[in-house]
Amino acid sequence: MNLRSFHPNRQFEAKGLFFHGDNRGFSLGNSYYDSNSPDKIPAGSVTSRVWSRSNIDLPILSSSKELKTIEIESNPSKPLDIFPANLLGHDQNYADEKYKPKGTLNVNVPEIKFESPRSFIFKSYYGGENHAFILSQTAQDMTGATFVPTLDVWHEFMIRIERINKYMDISSLVYGDGFPNTEGFIEDSKGHKVFIGTHIRIGSAATHLFGKNTRLMWANAIRIGLNEDGTFNNTLWVFAQGLGGPKEHRDDYGLTPEKKGKTTIRIIEPLTQQPTIFFWNFQEADVIIKKQYKIPFRLKIDSNLAIIENNLFESFKTPPILKTTVQAWNAAFLHQDPNEGRDEAIYQLDDAQWKK
Repeated sequence: MNLRSFHPNRQFEAKGLFFHGDNRGFSLGNSYYDSNSPDKIPAGSVTSRVWSRSNIDLPILSSSKELKTIEIESNPSKPLDIFPANLLGHDQNYADEKYKPKGTLNVNVPEIKFESPRSFIFKSYYGGENHAFILSQTAQDMTGATFVPTLDVWHEFMIRIERINKYMDISSLVYGDGFPNTEGFIEDSKGHKVFIGTHIRIGSAATHLFGKNTRLMWANAIRIGLNEDGTFNNTLWVFAQGLGGPKEHRDDYGLTPEKKGKTTIRIIEPLTQQPTIFFWNFQEADVIIKKQYKIPFRLKIDSNLAIIENNLFESFKTPPILKTTVQAWNAAFLHQDPNEGRDEAIYQLDDAQWKK
């Protein structure tokens, strides 16, 4: 299981003080970090601001517990090497354990009933800070904490294995700060990978990282066909696919009241030129089970997460909204604009890196 947060542009936006980004689109490339050579990125691997990887052996999971198999790292960060931006910090490679991101992974294993599919319910968390920012490392050394806000991401996901009919059901609910971009995918024992969701960032580092936020990023439910040996085949059915927030004006979304409207409109305060009310055509959580929507459905980021999670489970009881292949499903994410709905940035990712 892979979940990671990255910034697609070469540098953050101005409200992120132009710190180092990842210069890439959505990817199924491997996460990689070597504390002896932090700047080394092998072919086929990608960087992220924070990434997590969990090796999960389902056959041996028989009880609910915290799992110690989650690996969490940050790839190096640094300020823009141009005066005066370079006065805002220093290179940080996160080789020291004190500065690494932290996280947890827990599993709940429901009681096994005769001839029933096996189910596993997981919840993971990771959080990390930009210790390349000026005095952040000093504050961490002196007090054990930093004034820099934490990038927080939670993931609640269910895996259900149907061994007779040979398929795996997966529901994935991801929430947190909503900044920066986020992506998740699973990988089987033979290296076959399947996206479980992607998120295009809202807001900025300056506005959206402070506090413990539970902003909805994605809510998906899929079924993957299995081979005799338990690895993925190319069959994929979609039972629910949704995102948090509107498609447009994502730079300014998430800090103002929301109202229902047929089109996305921001009400701008004349003096400050800041948005005060967002009007947009959001949907309600029951759309997940009613399935009367064009993929993806879009919910408010402060929607009730418990209701969404329950509706994702319930979505498997009715026919899929889409029957496709793993290949086509993955391709749709790989060729998605990672800056969709946002103003063009100074250090914008080249479109050639994500377009077909």
